[in-house]
Amino acid sequence: QFHHHPLDDVKPVLDRTALLALQAAVRAVAVDRTIAGYMVDLAAATRRHPSLKTGCSPRGTLTLFRMVQAKALMAGRDHVIPEDVKSMAVPVLAHRLGLDTKAKYSGVAREDIVRELLESVPVGV
Repeated sequence: QFHHHPLDDVKPVLDRTALLALQAAVRAVAVDRTIAGYMVDLAAATRRHPSLKTGCSPRGTLTLFRMVQAKALMAGRDHVIPEDVKSMAVPVLAHRLGLDTKAKYSGVAREDIVRELLESVPVGV
């Protein structure tokens, strides 16, 4: 009986040079101070939320920052807009949050908490 693993057929889509160039292009996407502050405010709000035992860490905030830069680049822009943050916040932040015991057994979803914070935390002044 012949066993063939599907990973044996995987081929690279980028070489090292192209990958490094893409990473540099992501880092070059401009993030206005107001939007950067918005991301920090969102992360801070997770640390104050009554249903959360553990909020987003600084490293999680940095990951959100990079992901919104990548989102903007993929959209063909050289700058981040608030919608980039709003579209990436749930997938980037939700799994980093720790529900408190009451919320966990009440069926509260971490994704819903991030959505709630997106509605309540203003983008900036």
